[in-house]
Amino acid sequence: MWFLARRRYRAAGRDQGNLVFGTIGWLFADLMFALAMIYLVATTMGAPLPAEPEPAASASPSPSASASPTPEPVLELKPVSIRLTSVDWQGLLANDPRAIRTLQNKVRKHPGLQGRRAGLVLTFGGASNDNTDRAMRIARRANAALKKLGDEGIIFRGTVYRPFLSLASPPSALTIDVYLFKL
Repeated sequence: MWFLARRRYRAAGRDQGNLVFGTIGWLFADLMFALAMIYLVATTMGAPLPAEPEPAASASPSPSASASPTPEPVLELKPVSIRLTSVDWQGLLANDPRAIRTLQNKVRKHPGLQGRRAGLVLTFGGASNDNTDRAMRIARRANAALKKLGDEGIIFRGTVYRPFLSLASPPSALTIDVYLFKL
């Protein structure tokens, strides 16, 4: 822009000294505008919300009516792992009562479960040949068989079941990890 102003000044025969100060004036105005914009942007940014005050702690805890006199049940961290290698997986998938009873009896007779109550069961169905869908169905059927034991009041009352698959196992292999409540 300043070079256009210089031509006009030369054509009009005006003094060249004013041209330098005129150009500096525009430069100063542009810098002031940029600083004003930076100031506006910096001051309009949102400030963080103040932290909520923590409730004051009382000197002596008062007993509440809703407090439970017995502690909540806690699961043991190490599961009882049951590895079954000759499961009638086709019978489980066909909902065969004999295959279901056989699985239930094997689990019921496991020495680590005697007189205990299960809180969480993770069942791993075998998925050789990458048949993951079949492995998940086997695990779900095994969980359903164990749930029937819980309905009868044996070991698995109110238990949570989760089906998984094991890519390293054949379909006839079933691994059941049972997390028991602490005594």
